[in-house]
Amino acid sequence: MVACRWRPPGYAQPGAVMLVRPPQIVPGGLPAFNAVSRRNLIALTPRQEWDVFTLTIPAGFAVDEMPAARTMETPFGRLAMQWTMQNGQVVRELTVQVRRATVPADQYPELRRFLDAVREAERTAIVLVQR
Repeated sequence: MVACRWRPPGYAQPGAVMLVRPPQIVPGGLPAFNAVSRRNLIALTPRQEWDVFTLTIPAGFAVDEMPAARTMETPFGRLAMQWTMQNGQVVRELTVQVRRATVPADQYPELRRFLDAVREAERTAIVLVQR
């Protein structure tokens, strides 16, 4: 468990808005594939990451936008993300599982969609506004 404290610029200013992004949970990131298509097989190394990010809502602030839950199940892995409110705190649970697989070149677009969804889930932010 890692505890972080920070004071963003503009904190507690009238009308302040805070955009809070939890840290990435996949150490070293996921494989990056930028090409539109592939000709060769892709070998995936298995990994599983699980993270619970808890944010205590600062006094005078309220949640303005909370991300929707998201799940994705593919032959390459699984993604599950859920945000909830509990006792004045926002909690994000994120699970990422990459399965050992040898992905044929013709399945490359589906693999990219899965990896892009994981990256998007990691970057998903919550918006707080001053009341």
